[in-house]
Amino acid sequence: MDPNLAYDLSEFGHYGYDPGTGASDPDFPVQDQYTGTWAMYEPPDDDPGVGELLAKHVINAIIKPMVYLSNGETAGVTEGESVTFTPHVVTGGTPPYIYEWSTNKDNAGWTTQGSGSSWTFNTISGDAGTYAVRCVATDSLSESGEVTWDDFVVSTP
Repeated sequence: MDPNLAYDLSEFGHYGYDPGTGASDPDFPVQDQYTGTWAMYEPPDDDPGVGELLAKHVINAIIKPMVYLSNGETAGVTEGESVTFTPHVVTGGTPPYIYEWSTNKDNAGWTTQGSGSSWTFNTISGDAGTYAVRCVATDSLSESGEVTWDDFVVSTP
């Protein structure tokens, strides 16, 4: 990734900030120093979790698989319903990938749910609670990356 493209809009503007043009202005941070066109990155499937994931894992992006989960934007289900979680490798790693799934109900510890390119949570009576769903992606060079979907709720009917 080009470090010139990774910046925050602090009081100093961007990578090309020139103090010779005057004091910084937080209401107009780039001070007309850059001419060109900016485009906003749109994550795959318009999933806002990608931005959060990228912010946490950019350092490992070249070596380790960087993964995010999608489930149709479902925040929870009622006991007896099902939802399928699917991992998406954004970048990094060397295919093919192996996916391992686990859940953590009400912070009681991780329970292995199996492996596969997706995982369907088939809830039954007694499953009500708040879950974290974790997927660990391991590539062909044994490098791994993981992602957790926190606060997935299974409610009673």
